Amino acid sequence: ALADRKDARKLFFVTKSILAVCAFSLFVITEFFEVKVWMIFVFGFIEGAVNSFDGPAFTAIFARTIPRSDFQQGLAIHST
Repeated sequence: ALADRKDARKLFFVTKSILAVCAFSLFVITEFFEVKVWMIFVFGFIEGAVNSFDGPAFTAIFARTIPRSDFQQGLAIHST
């Protein structure tokens, strides 16, 4: 519902930015510090919560940008 009420492009940009920061943070922790189990759980929780908003935002953008005549082919390519 949030992806339909808000601007899906902005929501998609925010979610991808948060996921990029999480990935970079996990890289830094892995490279320079000792990784603890609780850190993996925290990153997993954050990424799961963000992905719950990212998926609907992507679907909303996908449905609005693909022309109706090419929707079946676009959906097949996306599913692959």
